[in-house]
Amino acid sequence: MSGLELKSAISTAWKLGKGVAAASCLMMFAGTAAAIPFPNPDPGSLLDDLDGSGYFTPGNTGSLSIELFDLGDSVASFGFFGQGTPGNLIPIFEAGDLTGESAIIDFSVGYVFDAEDNSIQSLFPAASTIGFYLDFAGNILYSDPTLNLGGLDIMGAYPSISQDFTSLLFFDGPADDPQRTLLSWHVISDVTAVPLPGTALLMVIGLGLLASRRTNQVRS
Repeated sequence: MSGLELKSAISTAWKLGKGVAAASCLMMFAGTAAAIPFPNPDPGSLLDDLDGSGYFTPGNTGSLSIELFDLGDSVASFGFFGQGTPGNLIPIFEAGDLTGESAIIDFSVGYVFDAEDNSIQSLFPAASTIGFYLDFAGNILYSDPTLNLGGLDIMGAYPSISQDFTSLLFFDGPADDPQRTLLSWHVISDVTAVPLPGTALLMVIGLGLLASRRTNQVRS
């Protein structure tokens, strides 16, 4: 990704996130009923929560990530892990990184580039399917609910309406807490959500039925 492309991508992602920042802060203090996920903060710019498997497939152009909000700036870090290796956590934003900072992640080559420091932050094995995590004061929260205590789904992913393969990700407090607290907001580009196995199977069955119906219509 060239310098010009990076500036353009950062500008686009920042505009995307800026529209929901105020709503996010309001939700953080308002709280919601227990076990009810946060609603879509900006239906005009974002689709509803994907509610998928918690995993994503990276593209080949390099992903841009921007930190929009972090409740625990000095104690929280956000990053990713490869499916099947949740113990190998790769930070994108470390504790101490500030709101508005950005990073480029090349999942096919295996590096995280810190845009502010203009340097390679970390190297990692190439990854084809990834999940995200938030390390909040030593408590690891995963995008995959099966990895969280009690199987809690505590990460939401809102795809952008105008920017393909770009989503806003949030982590919130435990679902059994009546005053669930928004912990972080991050933009991530060039990733595609992996659907739940049941959802994928239903899609295949639906497409098969549709093809069969069209074949029968042609024959008749």
